[in-house]
Amino acid sequence: MTAIRFTPFIAFLCCCSVMLGGCTTNGVKPDKADGETVGNVAADEQYIKGNRALSAGDYRSAIKYFRLQERRHPQHPATQQAQLETIYAYFKHNAPAAAVRAANAFIERYPDQQNLPYVYYLRGLALYESGIEATMGEGAGASKTARQSYRYFVALLKNFPESQYAADAKERMAVLRDVLASYETKRAAKALAAGQYATATVRAKYVLENYQNTSAIEEALSVLTQAYEALGVGAQQ
Repeated sequence: MTAIRFTPFIAFLCCCSVMLGGCTTNGVKPDKADGETVGNVAADEQYIKGNRALSAGDYRSAIKYFRLQERRHPQHPATQQAQLETIYAYFKHNAPAAAVRAANAFIERYPDQQNLPYVYYLRGLALYESGIEATMGEGAGASKTARQSYRYFVALLKNFPESQYAADAKERMAVLRDVLASYETKRAAKALAAGQYATATVRAKYVLENYQNTSAIEEALSVLTQAYEALGVGAQQ
């Protein structure tokens, strides 16, 4: 699976910059001292710089420029795109929590925006790798991030089932289900080994009931059988 990258409208903005840069607004020319705008001539400058940094893989600088664009020119057409690209930049900069916050803010701010499927997709994607990695732990909260990633992908499919990101989201959800099933089975096996047979049965049954058609089913069934035998139940209930 390869993350799907949304294509920004940088060409459109560059065109606008050329047109604006070649004229004056009410007789006012750009302030060449700092490159900022006078008369809104180069209000997309920070976005263009951010997009160039993003293309070069300089995500830290891209985030800086996109945030400057938002702060200095909140009403400019480029600003909404800068907010969108900020989510991707945070994701690539390995800052999943920041990416999710930016995505949630975008969804709340633009509930009818045409690129919302991409934002929903990025929100799940931002937590995907870290979620899988976290399940390698054994703590009760180790699966929290993976579960949240899964829920975000579910939200994408619920709201935009026909989007171009749906197929990839489904594949990632299948991987997450398998990872979560293995995590829960590992916890069940650990309880079994510790002689906590009642706990082992509860956890193993949870896997069997909620993660069918995953690679962990056979092991979960084995744990459940052993736990029942240890409890003297004799047969699966």
